[in-house]
Amino acid sequence: MKFDIVSNVPYIEEKIKDLEKFTEKRRPFTRLVFSQEFYDARAWLTDQFKSLGLLISTDEAGNLIGTLNSKNHTDKIVMIGSHIDTVPSGGRYDGIAGVIASL
Repeated sequence: MKFDIVSNVPYIEEKIKDLEKFTEKRRPFTRLVFSQEFYDARAWLTDQFKSLGLLISTDEAGNLIGTLNSKNHTDKIVMIGSHIDTVPSGGRYDGIAGVIASL
């Protein structure tokens, strides 16, 4: 399968705009861990995982994990990780870049 970044640009832009909406009203680009914005973003990400048919789980530390099993039998694993929380006023791509890249 060939990867074509051009055909994925609208999807990437849409998902960035969706996730960046979960921010404090008075401090743009702020989604502190365990805040309401954090939990809302986590619910959004869970819905994204479901829409892609991923298996959803959490680990002992509470990390949300989406798993896509290969259609081919393999012992190889690819892992991608990021975070949905930000530092105060962390900027548009704090955490979002890695989350959207993994989607």
